Amino acid sequence: MSINTREDIKLSNAQIAWRAAQDIADGAYVNLGIGFPEMVAQYQPPGRRGSFHPDNGMLYLGA
Repeated sequence: MSINTREDIKLSNAQIAWRAAQDIADGAYVNLGIGFPEMVAQYQPPGRRGSFHPDNGMLYLGA
């Protein structure tokens, strides 16, 4: 039995972002980082709602 290592499986940034977007529940609040994590918002499934927050603070801080 062989075990795939990280070097064996080459995924593009778009593939990783798409996969992560599939795990976000409808109506979820998501605290995204800056840069690569922002791609996740671009791959939200059609019709799925969510609130995306940049990684520069906590949700509802100062509200």
